[in-house]
Amino acid sequence: MAYDFDTRFKDASVKDLVAAFNKEVGNSGWVTARGFFHAALRKALLASGVDCSLIIDGDKIRLNRRITVKSGRYVPIASKAKAARPKEIAESAERELASAYFRLIDPETWFIIGSGASYGDGIQTNNKFERVLEALAAGGIEVVTQSSGMPGSCDSFTFAAEFEDGSLQVETGNYFGSRGGTVKGAKALKRLLELLQLKLPPQTARRWNLA
Repeated sequence: MAYDFDTRFKDASVKDLVAAFNKEVGNSGWVTARGFFHAALRKALLASGVDCSLIIDGDKIRLNRRITVKSGRYVPIASKAKAARPKEIAESAERELASAYFRLIDPETWFIIGSGASYGDGIQTNNKFERVLEALAAGGIEVVTQSSGMPGSCDSFTFAAEFEDGSLQVETGNYFGSRGGTVKGAKALKRLLELLQLKLPPQTARRWNLA
């Protein structure tokens, strides 16, 4: 299927480009068309005559924050931490177990189930990873999101965050190689479990060295 997003941005104003960029911020879903859209948006931003150095790094677009234009430059807008977790996350996660979201893969690392592709299991399609991102945002933890924006890796996204004693690292895409996300650090995982309001049974805590 052919995608002609270049035509869409051919006569776009700087205001239009900012609106298109901001609409993508916080969108954790990925499909083939979106990669081509990002490639066209990146091309249009670079051709707009406005400095892109704070939002474009090589062939990647930094989609972790909304932007505005100041002094001839696209500038990320400082994010505001939310005071409380969204009610819908708390309600939907109320009775779920931590093991439904995470799988221990070494003493200090947990794989996020549904984070793009599990090790050797192929592409995942559930929404657990999206809820992990929502929970981190609700807790005021910034997640840096980047898209390659290149047709050759049109579903390629990376997500990264550092918090507590560890970090979140995710790579997702339909290109060659295993992809998925992990949380490193026991304190970081415990914080994430709190934000998601997941249950951690004693036997699971012992098995995960969190007791």
